[in-house]
Amino acid sequence: MEDDVMDEHIKNCEARMKTFVDDGCSLAEAFLKTFAHEDLEEQQRVMNRILGKLSIQGLQSGSDYYFVDGSRLNIDPAVDSMLATKSSSTDIRPRPSV
Repeated sequence: MEDDVMDEHIKNCEARMKTFVDDGCSLAEAFLKTFAHEDLEEQQRVMNRILGKLSIQGLQSGSDYYFVDGSRLNIDPAVDSMLATKSSSTDIRPRPSV
């Protein structure tokens, strides 16, 4: 994929993800919905660029990617499969002590 074409594709994917997040999805769910109907191997470079921007660097474990909202994404391109999970806590911010 040419760099300009890829950059435009990434911008389109990020815009779709933002729409999903604005509608209440976690970052992992938004990623999953954005690429749900894509060939994961074919989209690997685009997905890696987006994950490099949005996932928490240093917390990647194998094919698991973690996001600041507490969600997790697991990608297995060998079987063309993705799984998104939410944090067990709905509010991951520290609660003020009273």
